[in-house]
Amino acid sequence: MKLLLLGGLLFASQSIFGQFAPVKGFNFSQLEGKKLLVPTYAVSASFAKKMIKKGKLDDLASSEDKVAAYNRNWEEAMAESSYDASDYEITGYDRKKLIKEKNQEAILLYYYYDDYGNRTANLMVTHPKKKTIARVLTNGMDLSDKNDIRLMINMLNEALNTSVELENEGNKNYKGARNKYKENFVSFYEGIEDKTFLVPKSEHKNEKKATQRTADLKSALNSWKLSEYELTTTSEIENKRIEGDEDAYYWRDIPYYTQNILVVYHYNYIISADSDDVLFMFLGKSRLKPATLEKIESKMAKKYARYKSQLAK
Repeated sequence: MKLLLLGGLLFASQSIFGQFAPVKGFNFSQLEGKKLLVPTYAVSASFAKKMIKKGKLDDLASSEDKVAAYNRNWEEAMAESSYDASDYEITGYDRKKLIKEKNQEAILLYYYYDDYGNRTANLMVTHPKKKTIARVLTNGMDLSDKNDIRLMINMLNEALNTSVELENEGNKNYKGARNKYKENFVSFYEGIEDKTFLVPKSEHKNEKKATQRTADLKSALNSWKLSEYELTTTSEIENKRIEGDEDAYYWRDIPYYTQNILVVYHYNYIISADSDDVLFMFLGKSRLKPATLEKIESKMAKKYARYKSQLAK
């Protein structure tokens, strides 16, 4: 079964990935006037009192420094992200209270952990009723790291954008709202032929398997026509992200675990290195094939044409 999901291809059962499908039955115009609340963190009063009582002022100072650095990373990540679906505020809040009172302005960011080791980041509105409007997988991400925070927010933003596009599919009166994500995508795509696609080599513990999988990957990538590509390491890709390399974009694989330890699906993202904007995403469990890459190139071209047209109106 092949399904369209978040602008990508899904090669798996809908029952497994339905939780990540574009949201239906929600009027996204209701986001107007709302505000995304991002939880801030602080050293709790009880923790501070305990440290002072034990005379561990150095530990207290260290904890306060860590909290300050964490919040600073969030502030920078939000400012650098493409999120502009609503205003946002990094603040402390009582999630249960906001849900109970059906707060009319709140969009809440929350996390969920399932029984198989999967972690997700979610956006929820509390009015007119509680509803999750975006969900992305965050396995392997360090949400104290500025770049990974920025990537997570961009992933959520892309999920929102896709849901809005699908909601208005076939609506001849829909002109497509201008937003930062679409502008970034169009700008990046117009210069993509001069950039380098960074793809991580296999890091399988078995050297023979790693060599074979890397060879298979290289063979498939020979069909990639949008730009030059380079097989490299995940650490080198991370360096390019830190540098903010405008001439590179990269592949990131996020595993999705199931109740069967032998079955692992993969969320595969193509992402800009300088800003962590999501260019494309598809799901699968099989090895990368030339036909898949050709479909990705075709869908990215159509996405570019659609956004270019919308932004011109």
